[in-house]
Amino acid sequence: MTGDGAAAATLPSRLAQRLAESPIGVTIELPGGERASFGPDGEVVAVRVANERGLAALGSLAELRIVEAYLDGDIDLDGDLIAAMDLRELLFDLQLARRAWALVEPRIRGRSRVDPGYVARHYDSANIQLLAMDDRHQVYTPGIYADERDSMEDAAERKLEAAFTSLGLRPGSSLLDVGCGWGGFAAYCARRGVEVTGISLSEHQLDYARRHLADQGLEADLLYRDFFAYRPGRRFDAISLMGSIEELADYGRVMPRASSRSTSGPGPSGSSTSRRSPAPSRATTSTLSRPATTGATTTSGRATGTSAGARTAPRCSNAPTSGRIG
Repeated sequence: MTGDGAAAATLPSRLAQRLAESPIGVTIELPGGERASFGPDGEVVAVRVANERGLAALGSLAELRIVEAYLDGDIDLDGDLIAAMDLRELLFDLQLARRAWALVEPRIRGRSRVDPGYVARHYDSANIQLLAMDDRHQVYTPGIYADERDSMEDAAERKLEAAFTSLGLRPGSSLLDVGCGWGGFAAYCARRGVEVTGISLSEHQLDYARRHLADQGLEADLLYRDFFAYRPGRRFDAISLMGSIEELADYGRVMPRASSRSTSGPGPSGSSTSRRSPAPSRATTSTLSRPATTGATTTSGRATGTSAGARTAPRCSNAPTSGRIG
């Protein structure tokens, strides 16, 4: 530790102890201007504390509380914000009561009653998420990057193409897009002659997606429906769950239900199959088996890499995982 000894003494002891283990050079600047630096030589990021609330948030070492303090202006960050993500290893985010209730509430009230509130709290934000997404397809889940020169738009296009191909879609195929988001995959498929039905529990997303497709002269049936309560009265050639598979984490219920809605019918255990191929340079992807028949699902996870700057390719990204049910 270097800098003002008084500043270091003012920091909560637990915070100072954790900062001593910092993997990067970090400086804490208190409201009075006192500074204390920790970690390797050379400041990578500075954390400016605006008030006592900010200091208390840092002292809690609770990731969610620190994020909220940043949003409220109680702390600010300056420097390499991507490198600053390494500081997360010094924090914790147990939120035991919140997590326990998230598991218990659906069992008490039922998923169909609980899920709409969860989704609305996260996604019904006047579509502000669009500001951080690719401009061409509005894809919220990670793209597939061939190298670091790829733009977000290039990666999103490659990801949608991989999902389209993996599902064996062609003109005249029918697709159920579960958690259709802002309509990126729905528009991609509709443009290629696929009959698309999308379901979502976000009114804001649906409003945007419907207008966006209409502006392009594309047709898709985008509905406000809960996956577990949805009764389409038909089967689909393919089912897509991009990103929403994380929200529908009860796989024991999800996969058989998805299977029962596909034209191939339910499989013996509602399982999915995939294979992995070597990744392109500086990217981690999964290239998956194309279904022998229709009635496939595709799922996608969250990105695990970091970006070197605005609108540049992350070093590592998850590709869609796709396979045939049954």
